[in-house]
Amino acid sequence: MIWTEGSLVVAMAYLYLNKNERAKELLKSMIELQDKEGGLPYATEYLRYQFSMNSSVAGTAWLVMVIASMEDENILKLFWQA
Repeated sequence: MIWTEGSLVVAMAYLYLNKNERAKELLKSMIELQDKEGGLPYATEYLRYQFSMNSSVAGTAWLVMVIASMEDENILKLFWQA
């Protein structure tokens, strides 16, 4: 099972650690899960009361944040500011 939100959080951490190739690999695998409208499923399997295969705002938002951070280092820096 893949939890898209969690996977993209890991991709963001890889960017922070300058492991850009690994972040790109994760991003590519998440993009492959997008539906025709661009959304991502919450997860790739259904687990009653925990995980759904429906589109997810959170996962899709993380997709946007990771892509933006890859395109602009300033966004990445803003994300990690304390």
